[in-house]
Amino acid sequence: MATKAKQTLAIGEDDFRIIRELNQYYVDKTLMIQDFISYQNKVTLITRPRRFGKTLNMTMIRDFFDKTAESQAIFAGLAIMETESAKLINTIPVISLSFKSCSGETPEKWKPRLLKKFLKSIKNMQKC
Repeated sequence: MATKAKQTLAIGEDDFRIIRELNQYYVDKTLMIQDFISYQNKVTLITRPRRFGKTLNMTMIRDFFDKTAESQAIFAGLAIMETESAKLINTIPVISLSFKSCSGETPEKWKPRLLKKFLKSIKNMQKC
């Protein structure tokens, strides 16, 4: 009888794709994507204290919509794939920027890094 590989905890990992590809423990929050679609807000502000999964949720949303990604496998078996919203997977151009690495520094130091990330996102979208 085959044994199932033991899942590990994703301590400190905040990238949805990595957690799913490494088969680490993950509490399925993918129905949040459906909520965003149904609300049809132009802007959504997510405020939570440090270490509450903001970046993980952002990368989940990015990986779901990003038309430059191939995300069918990492969303397989998750709740969002059982909804009408599943047809939207990898259909939208996405620019994803995080200020996570900018904390505690002056704008003069982080602006060039943020601009570089922004331009890289634009370049990736042009490939589509």
